[in-house]
Amino acid sequence: MTANAGDILSSDAAPDGKAARQHAADAACLRGIRALESGDKTTALHAFNETLAIDPYHPDAHANLGYLHFNRGNVIDAEIHLRRAIELSPQCTEAILNLGVLLTTSK
Repeated sequence: MTANAGDILSSDAAPDGKAARQHAADAACLRGIRALESGDKTTALHAFNETLAIDPYHPDAHANLGYLHFNRGNVIDAEIHLRRAIELSPQCTEAILNLGVLLTTSK
């Protein structure tokens, strides 16, 4: 995983406009992280896809989807999401590490 549940939402206030969409995306991503932490991969997958429907540029959602796809054996989608996470957030070390593992083990 790339982010802990506490890393996603820094404020409980619901902002307006663009910030409201970001808040909704962060909340969906948080649900995905919590589901993943509890072992509910199906709910996590839906929550991360919901996050990207709200904000297609959400690096944590891409990184976590990459992780999920990799663990399900879907190497192509895993690589796409991990690379996108890194493109959006070059400091996302978990995505970098997971992509490295994917590339070295899927040959």
